[in-house]
Amino acid sequence: MDENNIIVQPTDNPREECLELMNKLLAALTIFERNVKIAHWNLKSATFQDDHVWLDTVHDDVCECIDTIAEEIRKGDFYPHATLTMCLQNSSIQETDSSGPCTKAAMFNMLTIGLNAVRVLADQLSTKADENKFWTIQDVANGILSKMNHHLYFVKNTIIDDDDEDDD
Repeated sequence: MDENNIIVQPTDNPREECLELMNKLLAALTIFERNVKIAHWNLKSATFQDDHVWLDTVHDDVCECIDTIAEEIRKGDFYPHATLTMCLQNSSIQETDSSGPCTKAAMFNMLTIGLNAVRVLADQLSTKADENKFWTIQDVANGILSKMNHHLYFVKNTIIDDDDEDDD
């Protein structure tokens, strides 16, 4: 599934469309959370300690986003579709292999893909919520979008900085 082209079936009920988007966002966040934790455990790099601490921060933010979106789903008297099987089926993010070391390049690739996939879904949810004046849902989506944008900015700048160091 292409993370830049998430398909949500239109319905006559905008709340159902938002619910479907929230469950897709929850699935992406859940798989991304596992991938971040695997990178955190298995990272092999010269800057391991700094990267390890930073990955904890990303992980904590993703866990907070998972809890927030699941609680928002429950406010509508619905239930999150959040088993790992459901999440793998409903997410464009692939699970990361945990059987060996994670290089810094692999970590950055995984983070970029995951952050972008979550950002696309959060943006789509924010737009749908705005169109239908679901302000609380829009606030939740925008909060997730802000956190993912913050981390993606850091990842992109770190990659650039690391590339610059390699040239020395």
